[in-house]
This record gives sequence, structure tokens and C-alpha cells, in this order.
Amino acid sequence: MPPGAVKHGTMANAKLIHDTQTGVVGKLASLGCDRPGDIDRYVLTMPSGAPGRKTWKELWIVSGCNQKYPITIEFAES
Repeated sequence: MPPGAVKHGTMANAKLIHDTQTGVVGKLASLGCDRPGDIDRYVLTMPSGAPGRKTWKELWIVSGCNQKYPITIEFAES
């Protein structure tokens, strides 16, 4: 596991993963990579806060264009 990670995987549901992947692909394109591959996901902070207002952070490491791109994402319920 990468430094700072508390668990392998994600706390996001399928819809949130799908929506987040769209943004991740856009981020990779802005970094010059138009061929994203596998994504390894790690939880950096467990969800905390009141129900409906929880926040947490994850590290998504995306393989693509012969590199690995670490992308930190902060999730917040609304």
C-alpha cells in the first residue's frame, strides 16, 4: 500500500465510482495521457462527519501512457 493509505479499495458506490472516473480521465488528458488503463484505489481517510455530510479522501493510482498517475480525491456527501 502507498504511504498514508489506511485500506485498499474505495468507499464509493458504483455510481460515484463511475462519475469520478469521468473526472479522472479528464485530469489524465490535461496531463497529456489519453489512454488511461487500470486504476488502483486506496482510502486515505475513513469517512467522518454527520450522516449525509461525511467526507473522506482516496488515492486513485491510474496506469496509462507507460506511467502511473497518483490522483488524490476528496469525497463529500451532500
